[in-house]
Amino acid sequence: MKILFLLIPFFVLSQSIKVDYTYTTDEYVNQETLIANQNSSYYYNKSFLGENKKKDKINGNEANLVQKNIKLNKIEYFQNKNNPILHFQLKYKGVNRLIIDSLPEINWNIDNKAIKKINGYTCNKAITKFRGREYEAWFTTQIPINFGPFKFNGLPGLIISINSIGGNSFNSWIATRINTKFDEKTDSKLCDDCITMSMREYIEFGQNLREKASKASVARLPKGYNNVKTTYERLSVERVFEW
Repeated sequence: MKILFLLIPFFVLSQSIKVDYTYTTDEYVNQETLIANQNSSYYYNKSFLGENKKKDKINGNEANLVQKNIKLNKIEYFQNKNNPILHFQLKYKGVNRLIIDSLPEINWNIDNKAIKKINGYTCNKAITKFRGREYEAWFTTQIPINFGPFKFNGLPGLIISINSIGGNSFNSWIATRINTKFDEKTDSKLCDDCITMSMREYIEFGQNLREKASKASVARLPKGYNNVKTTYERLSVERVFEW
């Protein structure tokens, strides 16, 4: 890890769109926003603090423990078209961090015969696999911008809705408001005093913290439970990585 000093101007998008998404998981619901044009995008989530909707499950001498409260700091994502390198920044464990993520190519299987209206837009269906999960997306060519929520990109139109398929956890995004004439200046930029990390370093750092939390969580179990096997499953959007 190292400190990166970047002299980067404000992230300004002209002739842009602004899309508000509702992001839903098994654990919480939050609001996220995309600002994009045909060449670049800026995406961020709102800070969140709330109780986890999922509860601990104890069966015999096995326990599946969940984090009781969820606290999310604001995360900002910066992406350029035709560039696999995505940057995102956040404050994590009291430190401002800039993460450099080399995204795999997202290959979409578009079904032009599957059509439906979402929020007044005619949408086509597309299926893809991204970092260990399968997703169904609905996009519209009425807005020819190839970005969407989170890190999803590469379709010939804006992603209006996308959700995970199968698995034992759920992630979905649905556009709730679309402003196709957004022309405000967005004073967002890559931080110039962040500690930079690769995506792998960031994931491994978080895994080490979760392992420490796992040991501490055993103390929450009812009395009489000895030699308990605790299971922590990665329930995030990304489950499998390229390394």
